[in-house]
Amino acid sequence: MAVFGEFGDWTYEVFGRNTPASEFGPFESFVDLWRSRWTGDALPAWRDFAFEDFAEWYGWLFVEDVIPGGDGDVRFRLWGTSIVNLYDYEMTGKLMSEAEPGFFDPPEFELTSKIVDEGVIVRGTGSINWQNRGHKSISHIELPLSEDGKTIDKILGALQDLTPEAG
Repeated sequence: MAVFGEFGDWTYEVFGRNTPASEFGPFESFVDLWRSRWTGDALPAWRDFAFEDFAEWYGWLFVEDVIPGGDGDVRFRLWGTSIVNLYDYEMTGKLMSEAEPGFFDPPEFELTSKIVDEGVIVRGTGSINWQNRGHKSISHIELPLSEDGKTIDKILGALQDLTPEAG
């Protein structure tokens, strides 16, 4: 693991794709599921998963379609309903570059390019810097997907709300 950078209260970490799933704490089962679809060294494709595989993550998934030559831009194929509720913002069908100013942190495009170019895993942790939601802490993980096992064409992600429950 290497810290990619810290931006405000956000920390972004980059991991090799063979990093043990136990390194990802609450995302361990998510990484295990992703790895269970590998064939040798070939990365899984989105088609290798069934909706039921993600029962533990319903509402907290996002899937990004990589835009070839898009300098890290992606189109959100899926932006889970729990994520929509948490952010009060829908991204399904939209390009990351189409989001309202301030929605994504500055390194997001660079990190996406790193996932696509190097096949790494990215984890980000911080608070939502969006519409006075700074009291909400989250973590997300992004995993590369590939239709041909090598060329990364999608990114599978999950988000977790780390905000302590109001007493």
